[in-house]
Amino acid sequence: MSFFRSETMAYYQIIVPKESAWNVFNEMGKLSMVQVVDMSPDEPHVNRPFYQYIRRADEVISKLNVLEVEMLKYKIKNLKCSDYQQFLEKMSQYTKDISQSEDKWFDLIESTLDEKYSQLIEQIQNLEQISVRKNTLFEHKAVLIKSKEVLGPTYYTKGRNVAINPQIGGIPEQQKVAQPLYNLNYLVGVVDRLEANRFKRMVFRASKGNAWIVMSDIEYSRIDASLESGNLDSDKSAAKNLEKQRTVFLIVYTGGGQDFLRAKLNKICDSFNCAKFVLPDDPQLLVQKTLELDRSLDECDNLLRLTAGKIKELLLEYAQIQPQLKISLLEMSKLIMVKEKALYTNLNYLYQKERIYIGFFWAPKHIEAELHHTDYTN
Repeated sequence: MSFFRSETMAYYQIIVPKESAWNVFNEMGKLSMVQVVDMSPDEPHVNRPFYQYIRRADEVISKLNVLEVEMLKYKIKNLKCSDYQQFLEKMSQYTKDISQSEDKWFDLIESTLDEKYSQLIEQIQNLEQISVRKNTLFEHKAVLIKSKEVLGPTYYTKGRNVAINPQIGGIPEQQKVAQPLYNLNYLVGVVDRLEANRFKRMVFRASKGNAWIVMSDIEYSRIDASLESGNLDSDKSAAKNLEKQRTVFLIVYTGGGQDFLRAKLNKICDSFNCAKFVLPDDPQLLVQKTLELDRSLDECDNLLRLTAGKIKELLLEYAQIQPQLKISLLEMSKLIMVKEKALYTNLNYLYQKERIYIGFFWAPKHIEAELHHTDYTN
């Protein structure tokens, strides 16, 4: 005889009024030894009477999982349950202590969570939008600094976009007139660092070597050290928030009459999802733009702190320890909804006849006495 022999099992029939079905199955579930037989195995779940309850429970559990993930991001402790059987016993006693019916927890948890979850998602979306804006501002500032380093002060000299024809060199100084030989145009922006080399090759091919391109990875510490405003904290935090490392590019090219090359280069930038920026034409405008970016970065910092504080405040409500249960509100809510889902799943296995449910289940023979303590079992 095998050592791993099954316990002696018995096959039971259950007949329960519709009004008592939830309470009966709630008590049976606490035994953790009952397997209900599906009376309609070919019936689609969507057509069963408690399908909507199961769907709602799944939605609540999904929302609670989102809260749990956010708690991990903000390093908020979520006290878990270590003994589920003990939780069920304590939960029953806790429900009696507050004079509440156990079958009311489903609606209470769902309604409370819906309001809090909507607020949380709104704040998370706001945080993402502010972070994206801050990253864009930071990249813009990096482009200005890198472009100034590469082009130098000659970029701002009068007639910087004009190449002088050397053949007029013999004309007296007062009669010299700058004759444009060709115009220089500039295209600046940022591209993903992993795509930088491929981007450079595409620019070379499109321009047939007639465009000069300089690329420089954004080195955040170096940028912080070179900022004239001295506002380092804003840019360092922005650098940490960047999801992707970016590279600044500066393209100098000659402009033709129809600007075919400009159209090609812009098309390449769009295909690489590059962020393009405009270089100020005046050094004073550059300083003003830098200061403006500094102020905008400070505003983003303040908004990020306020929004993160709101998110943390909402999460802390669900991290509160329930004294009677010694677990967090989030864990309590999730365990209750898991129990409700299992309960309604088993109720769906029964056959409904008018206002009663009829079904069969397997259970160990030795718990028969406990089963008879639950009403409406035979």
